[in-house]
Amino acid sequence: MLARMTEQAGPPDVRERLEATLRRGRWLVVPLLLAVLVPLTSRALTDPKGDTRFYVRAADRFVQGVPLYRAADGSTTSYTYPPPFAAACVWTLALPYPAVRVAWLALMTACAVAAAAVALRWLREAGPPGGRPHLVLVLALVPLVRFGVNDLAHGQTNWLVALLVASALLWLGRGKDAPGGACLGAALVIKPTAWPLLAWLALTGRGRALAAAALTAALAMLPVVLRYGPAGATGEALAWLEAMPVFADLEARAPGNASLASTLHRLASGATTKEGLAPLLLTLPADAARPWARAAAVLAVGAAFAWLLARRRGAPLAPAALLPLAALLSPVTWKAHLVGLLPATLVVGRALAEGAPDRRAWLAWGALVALLTLSSRGLLDLTWAEPWGSTTAGLALLFALSASACRAAPAPARSDASPG
Repeated sequence: MLARMTEQAGPPDVRERLEATLRRGRWLVVPLLLAVLVPLTSRALTDPKGDTRFYVRAADRFVQGVPLYRAADGSTTSYTYPPPFAAACVWTLALPYPAVRVAWLALMTACAVAAAAVALRWLREAGPPGGRPHLVLVLALVPLVRFGVNDLAHGQTNWLVALLVASALLWLGRGKDAPGGACLGAALVIKPTAWPLLAWLALTGRGRALAAAALTAALAMLPVVLRYGPAGATGEALAWLEAMPVFADLEARAPGNASLASTLHRLASGATTKEGLAPLLLTLPADAARPWARAAAVLAVGAAFAWLLARRRGAPLAPAALLPLAALLSPVTWKAHLVGLLPATLVVGRALAEGAPDRRAWLAWGALVALLTLSSRGLLDLTWAEPWGSTTAGLALLFALSASACRAAPAPARSDASPG
């Protein structure tokens, strides 16, 4: 779609001027970042909430050697990450909780900056050289700013995952399967939402990368084995696998869940809100509609994956298009998770900034921005749109645009012949 839109040549003067303006004004990044970080730091110091409290509790349970997912009375602990992440958070126990919040904010901000830098390098190396990197980055970040700030505000881990996935794409693009697979494995033991990349590696014959990912995951479990013993570590891993379907069922119709299965489920049986059930298209029983919604989501995403594999197998940028598919396929996809889509939005941004897009391409990008951002309370507060699947539709559109742009921007040909 985007490839066809960008075939018509157009004058680059406006984009050249925009790039020059952005290049001259790049120093404004610092005050803009401070304008976000100062209030978030104040909130971190005064607000005892934040998702980091779950990491600290899990780290404390890990140190005590008690189950991570079930309390003594049988209730859940609200910890939903795999067991290795609890071991990685032990350092938080040495700090007062407000200090943990501030430290986490600083770490995730550093991960955000690093993720953007690494993803830009991947984009530059995977395709032909471009001359408008500042414009590309702005076009890529506009749809994601809402989610990036949300991630930092809640003390989540998605910028770290985004950095690891971008690093995996960079190493894999260079043909370095061992470090690429290791970065992907590290990302998956924090949040497994990018697992379609594993299927892509398997179907494209990158066995060494798969082995590196598996070895990294095994090494990540080593602290859990040392603390709980082999049987206990196996039990914790199984407890996580048992907890995830329960968590997915509880959030299956949540209005903020942007997964495709969740949207289909809401349309069929209504959205669950604080006020109760909000009917949408149909009023089918929730338990009856859930498996059909999930099956339809798997079929739709599977068909898109098969199309991408058949039509874009050799495109260096194609793995980026898998990231929106991963978000659509995950049973639970919160807004903050979507910062991991940065490589996909960069691919679209470069097609706009450095290709020759016509008006339809810009309209498609505008529709993407509208679907992903206008429901934000800080903008038009169109919160009614999210239960109907506005964010889900944005993910589907991002897949279509990024998959199309893979063809529009193939990697440059390389010659092994020595000069002379």
